[in-house]
Amino acid sequence: MIERTVDRRTRKSKRALRDALLGLMEEKEFENITITDLVNRADVNRGTFYKYYDYKEDLIKEVQDKIIEDLRSAYKIPYKGLTYYKQEEVTKRKKPFLFDHIYENRKFYHLVLNSTDLYEFQRIFCETISEVHINDLLYFMEHPKIEKKLFSIYQCYGIFGLLVEWDKSNYSYSPEYMTEQHNQILLFDHPSLKFKINYGPNGKF
Repeated sequence: MIERTVDRRTRKSKRALRDALLGLMEEKEFENITITDLVNRADVNRGTFYKYYDYKEDLIKEVQDKIIEDLRSAYKIPYKGLTYYKQEEVTKRKKPFLFDHIYENRKFYHLVLNSTDLYEFQRIFCETISEVHINDLLYFMEHPKIEKKLFSIYQCYGIFGLLVEWDKSNYSYSPEYMTEQHNQILLFDHPSLKFKINYGPNGKF
């Protein structure tokens, strides 16, 4: 019982420090954030900070590592229990695991898209999804003319594009709506559709 209480206290303190860090990063550059800033914002004492971390860099690394772990898990969940699959089978599993993850961590992702301190995470985000694709989901792909790695990159940067637009809207769409849009895009049958080009009133393209 005592151990459980300690674990709960640890989670609460770390969550407070994490939220404090992300809040401060919206106001100033990471290099200008001090330990005093962090403990004051989190409403914990310095001893609590140094109980878990030596430097503020340790805190931001822990935040990023946890996001990567959760991202990888959220992306893989809809494929659990499948061996061979068609995309339409996966999209029937409509629970918004990936977009739930993004929404729950929207403050972090907003910083990734708008702060130079976390700019590198844009690459990490895409690489994480690409690795899941190549190593786990595309072990076998039934299309001899498509390079597996290029297909994976196309997919993950498409998701990144949805994230960018979602962030621009201040996450005004629900995770369920974003999941439905993503599923419809994945099932979009290009060869069977006819498009019309807009030449404008002057007939110019």
